[in-house]
Amino acid sequence: MRRILLALSLFALPLTACESQAAPKLSPSYGFAAQVVAGQADKTVKATREAGFGWLTQQVRWDGLEPSQGAPVDWTQLDTAVNTAAAAGIKMMFSVVAAPQWAAVQGAQFPRDPELFQPFLKQMVSRYRGKVQAYQIWNEQNFAIEVGKGQINAGKYVEFLKACYETIKAVDPSIIVISGAPTPTGVNDPNLAIDDATYLQQMYAYQNGVVKDYFDVLGAHPQGYANPPEENVANHTQANFSNHPSFFFRRVEDYRDIMQKAGDGNKKIWATETGYSSNPQAPAGYEYARTISEQQQADYLQREIKYARANWPWLDVMFIWNLNFQAVVPQTDEKWGFGVLNPDYSPRPAYTALQKMAK
Repeated sequence: MRRILLALSLFALPLTACESQAAPKLSPSYGFAAQVVAGQADKTVKATREAGFGWLTQQVRWDGLEPSQGAPVDWTQLDTAVNTAAAAGIKMMFSVVAAPQWAAVQGAQFPRDPELFQPFLKQMVSRYRGKVQAYQIWNEQNFAIEVGKGQINAGKYVEFLKACYETIKAVDPSIIVISGAPTPTGVNDPNLAIDDATYLQQMYAYQNGVVKDYFDVLGAHPQGYANPPEENVANHTQANFSNHPSFFFRRVEDYRDIMQKAGDGNKKIWATETGYSSNPQAPAGYEYARTISEQQQADYLQREIKYARANWPWLDVMFIWNLNFQAVVPQTDEKWGFGVLNPDYSPRPAYTALQKMAK
């Protein structure tokens, strides 16, 4: 996850909760965003099962797998991740990012033409058919770092989403296609980012809402910063990181309103990244994480799940960001503080709280 703050301006995987055989499954289901490749598969899948979660999500870098057009792809690491999860009964979502230079928009990592991406996507979907149940199409496409300065264009993304949807469904119509989650931000600068709600409105406005035919689930990244999950911009207790709806977990309610107004309220939303950071060494831009204790992180995660259960019947899956990045990044990395496991895979209070909650 990358964040743009109003005050300032690999590979990974999500999980859903295991269903109880004795009682109806509570909604939503649960998963973890995690680093499952690079020797982490066994420990990651074990931690997922022991938490009672049922999904993992792995972010896959296209540039590392096909650095030159048509180059043979070494699938070894992904094979291990996928097969380990499947053997344990864990469902998986992939999100492919980072177009290689030969296929990318100049100065960015977004494909300049969907046709350049489709052969790789088809090969991957075919290889993991029956083991990867969902694909999220790109990541935070309202952010210039992802698509290029001056290249943020909702219509262009819709066309890309359409091409990917058709490619995936031609291989297996049962695979779930999730739209790319915009980064929550109130920034409107074509060289930096477009407000997430504005961008979603632009997606629906393109060609009279044709986007509705080309995804099954809307992707979202609801984050609370240091704000308790029940609060919103109109009613909050924190002084900092609270002057715009994008700083609140409940930002996703604005997405739901946009969907309904566009006549797309029959679809569900997946929170493909959601979490709270606790890190006394958090980097610039994440200063709020220095004020959140590990116990507060655990409390806020439990409370956001409780709030979603009580108020959001349209939220189908929540992927906690993140499971195990403390094992693969330094503490000065922004991803570290969101982790619910320590570098040695021992539980932080947040993991224990998630493990104990009813599912």
